[in-house]
Amino acid sequence: MQDSLYITGLVLFLILVFFLFVFKSSNKVSSRRKNEIYKQMKSIKENIELDLSSANRDSIVRLDSILSKVLQIRNRNNLTCGENLKKIRKQVKRDLYEEIWYYHKLRNSIVHDDIEVSREDVKKGYQAYYKLISRLLG
Repeated sequence: MQDSLYITGLVLFLILVFFLFVFKSSNKVSSRRKNEIYKQMKSIKENIELDLSSANRDSIVRLDSILSKVLQIRNRNNLTCGENLKKIRKQVKRDLYEEIWYYHKLRNSIVHDDIEVSREDVKKGYQAYYKLISRLLG
């Protein structure tokens, strides 16, 4: 009787450990996906070097889109970028968080108000997005 209770407890413990492992690793980004993201980031950086107004605007929108996907993977949800940014507020240094919010709002202005973006803004935006995305990818 005691042996079967011990074995049952051990099996339940192993099942629990297995599910915890699966749950913990499910919010990690696969190596293949990380490579795709970094390849997209490289393409955006090359786009920025063109110094065209449309390329500048497109770069901010694409960076925000990549961040949104990374946040959805990490948070295991389909919320918007803004909603997911609110969820990670305490996990990110205040300066970086505020900078990302600035560029997220800039992205919204590009999409909704059709504003122009300077090359300097895009370069600084790229650095902020790259820093946060890299940290989120681990």
